[in-house]
Amino acid sequence: MQRTTRAWVMFALCAMALLAAMGWTTAEALRLEEQEARAWSHAGTQGAIRVALGRLEAVLAPLVAPEEARPYLHYRAYYTPPRTFESPGNPARQSTVLLPSPLRDSTPRFVRLHFEVGSEGVVTSPQIPENKKKVVAAPQLVQLRGLASVFKDISLPDQWSEVELEQAEVFDGSNLQGGQKRQQRGRVQTAWTQNEYIARNAMQNSVQGFINKQRNEANRALVDLAVEQGPLRAVWVDVEGEPELFFLRRVEAKGRSWVQGIWWDWAALRSWLLEEVADIFPEATLEPARTPATKDGVPSADAGRRLATVPAVLNPGALLAPEPIGWSPTRVGLLVTWVAILASLGSVALVLRASLELGERRGRFVSAVTHELRTPLTTFQMYAQMLADGMVPTPEARQEYLETLKGESSRLARVVESVLLYSQIERGGRNVRKERITVSDLVDGLLPPMSSRAAEGGMQLVVAQDVADGAAVEVDAQAVEQILLNLIDNACKYARDAADRGLQLDVATGGRVVEIQLRDHGPGVPDDVRSTLFEPYRRAERHEAGPVSGVGLGLALARGLARAFGGDLELVPEEELGAAFKVTLPLA
Repeated sequence: MQRTTRAWVMFALCAMALLAAMGWTTAEALRLEEQEARAWSHAGTQGAIRVALGRLEAVLAPLVAPEEARPYLHYRAYYTPPRTFESPGNPARQSTVLLPSPLRDSTPRFVRLHFEVGSEGVVTSPQIPENKKKVVAAPQLVQLRGLASVFKDISLPDQWSEVELEQAEVFDGSNLQGGQKRQQRGRVQTAWTQNEYIARNAMQNSVQGFINKQRNEANRALVDLAVEQGPLRAVWVDVEGEPELFFLRRVEAKGRSWVQGIWWDWAALRSWLLEEVADIFPEATLEPARTPATKDGVPSADAGRRLATVPAVLNPGALLAPEPIGWSPTRVGLLVTWVAILASLGSVALVLRASLELGERRGRFVSAVTHELRTPLTTFQMYAQMLADGMVPTPEARQEYLETLKGESSRLARVVESVLLYSQIERGGRNVRKERITVSDLVDGLLPPMSSRAAEGGMQLVVAQDVADGAAVEVDAQAVEQILLNLIDNACKYARDAADRGLQLDVATGGRVVEIQLRDHGPGVPDDVRSTLFEPYRRAERHEAGPVSGVGLGLALARGLARAFGGDLELVPEEELGAAFKVTLPLA
């Protein structure tokens, strides 16, 4: 028992170590797989954010680029061009020419107002012109005048772009248009409208020299005008508790400095922008970005979701949950590995159990056979020695000794025959001979030897039959006789002290089987041995010190023979004192 316990403890420890290692490996593999899935999901989300930001920048560029290039003079309702000509070679007086601002009659999309804050804090807008007779006070302008001090306090870039008037250029040979020099590497670009410099090239072949002379003269007249115009800077200002988007720049000319700005309709612009990315992020929002994208060289948490054109952060909103991983190759591999490990452990456990049971069975066999052979061999040795030495003087005593030797030899023969027969059944090497016989004829042939065996054990066999006419079975009658004789032997051994010496044999047919039940009136079967009752060599373990003889093969051999015919042998639950066994055989 200690050896068996040690073997199972070692197996359990090894199995637990293997399962623990496999469990850790599985947990790590699943964690890494989930981490990889989250990384792929995050990468997909970041890719979608980059696509959305690129789309927003693409639609914002046509709105913002013209404002970056807009000349400072357009921020006045009417302005005097730097130099005009009434006719070739005849400069016009500046005071006699006023041009309307392109912003006076048309406001770009999503722009509330263009405005200018003078050095004295006066706010004007080309969309709301003023004159000496009448002052138009629009609500937006009133609000802007309240914010004039705020605009003047905002820090705007100090790097100014010098606007130099160049000579006019001919485009496609159809018009001549002058403009400022296009600044490179972040310097502000400005452009003039066709109303400022218009020249026709209709007389290109005949008067080309005249046109060139006109252009050079105009440029020489304007070369002394220098304007420093800063880039537009986007800022957020709270207006009536709501954030409003403004683009501001500082302009300096002739020693004067003022601020020009654009007031965007942020609510409409935001709605339009969100519609552009609704197919990517249906629940996205755009929030003002009031903090720098980087601080001390460290990007902010939302730096990857910021627009470059407008200081706003794209919040993608509720994202779709990542698709379940399902049966990935990793999980299938883990499942196969677990199945293989569990199957291996189960196989090892079965082999270990079979090995231990075989060892126990060998031990029980040696113990049972040794115990069962010791008594008859001792009797043989002692009686044979007494008979050989002439120690038995009378013929009657010698005959008694011979009868004892005969009985012991029969006992030894039965032990050896039982062991050999069970060995054949266990290996499946016993050839079962079947013949068709009626149940009534089978019982009638079995009653004489059964009654004789019961009488030898001091018992009386009582038979009751309820067999259908013509019911037959295909069995070996001698094997069935051996099954029932083994049951009678057990009853005679264990119920020998019972007050009721009767053995009840009931034979009945029902359905497709015949049931043969034998009941005694002894002490019954203890509960602690019921589970191992039909295991071989168990009797010696239970009664090795008691008076009951046998090697413990009776019930195991009887069940093996019954199952060889397609039947079975089982213990009937006790309803009263005694033990009952039922043999079931299929009808032919």
